[in-house]
Amino acid sequence: MNVNLEVLSDLTKRMTEGRRVKPETEEEKLCFKLINDLDHVNGHVPGSITQKKYMRNEIWSLIS
Repeated sequence: MNVNLEVLSDLTKRMTEGRRVKPETEEEKLCFKLINDLDHVNGHVPGSITQKKYMRNEIWSLIS
């Protein structure tokens, strides 16, 4: 809950530009942890992008 909003905004801007972002500072690591937690929760929401990603990964694993 102690995420720096300026760092989070900067990370999202870089991600939307298509750049590969690797957390370097401790604040960026906290932002990535928040994004990961939100992604995990979003996986249980029917029709969400994350749930579709999980289903796509499951399909690929069944195919191989």
